[in-house]
Amino acid sequence: MASASMKVEQRDDRGRSARNRLKVEGKIPAVVYGRKIGSVAIAVEGRVLESILSNFGGKALIEMEIPRNGETAKYHTIIKELQRHPYKQEILHVDFQQISLEEELETTTALHLVGDAAGAEKGGVVEQLLWEVEISCLPTNIPEYLEVDISSLDVGETLHVAQINPPEGVKILTDPDTVVASCYLEKAETEAEEEAGEEETAGGEARETAAEAGETE
Repeated sequence: MASASMKVEQRDDRGRSARNRLKVEGKIPAVVYGRKIGSVAIAVEGRVLESILSNFGGKALIEMEIPRNGETAKYHTIIKELQRHPYKQEILHVDFQQISLEEELETTTALHLVGDAAGAEKGGVVEQLLWEVEISCLPTNIPEYLEVDISSLDVGETLHVAQINPPEGVKILTDPDTVVASCYLEKAETEAEEEAGEEETAGGEARETAAEAGETE
């Protein structure tokens, strides 16, 4: 897992005026919580946080420095929740979780499909249906993503979570029967829709003919 460092400051004032002041200063309101630290309201430098997100996508192990009681305390943290403006890229608030490097935690990681599906040579189309899984591992073992080999995926087949091979020390918590990807013939699907449409049209014509015959009688 990638690591980064961040210096923050404690904040005591709350409310809209405090948020506006932080915004002018280029800072973002946040909170860090955990077994050792409890719950502490903090403010983080916006440019530093954006840099971490840009480089690590929110999956970094962050060593946070917090001034407390005249001293600087250091804690290992991860980003637990990120709140953004509904239609702007602006970050409104961040939740950090203080963690121990010696205790496993539960989080999510992305899935990347690798390889060429066997069904692709037959005109098959691969569709990814699951983009991330829940995992459990030590903080230092959190993978940026898990690779999913689809080279054996043929037309009409599906690949499940149970077929993913995580690295040593990482346990997948997502239901093993969950479908990750499937391979299908797009042409066959289109033909089936056309046949269904033709049957519906034929049925409609038959009903109209029967109705007309009834009116004649």
